[in-house]
Amino acid sequence: LQEEYGAATELFFIIGLDAFLELPSWRQAPDLLRSCHFVVVSRPGVEFLSLCHMPLLPAMERASLAALDARQQDRLDIPIPNGIGLTLLRLPPCDVSASEIRRRLKNGLSLSDLLPAPVESYIIRFGVY
Repeated sequence: LQEEYGAATELFFIIGLDAFLELPSWRQAPDLLRSCHFVVVSRPGVEFLSLCHMPLLPAMERASLAALDARQQDRLDIPIPNGIGLTLLRLPPCDVSASEIRRRLKNGLSLSDLLPAPVESYIIRFGVY
């Protein structure tokens, strides 16, 4: 993407906390962390404190992560050594996951109770999943 859009374009990877915790198992994960700014959003049932011992990330203050989990703070920006950056965001709970969307599409089920109609239409039209 960087080659297509040019070096002046800042790329963002928006991902749920549950999926981000799997990042160390991804192919070329360190390269990915260096290539774009990660925005990690809260997910129901997953705590930001889980990031304390995640490989690939710098040590983080437990108190700051706990403040996100306790809803005392909504955002935390973390510099990544040799990387672009990491932003943690606490958002209102939304129990929609990419896994559930893929499962429903595979089984020919509607997404109308999960997503707005234009989003569902876009996903189906362009084969996003």
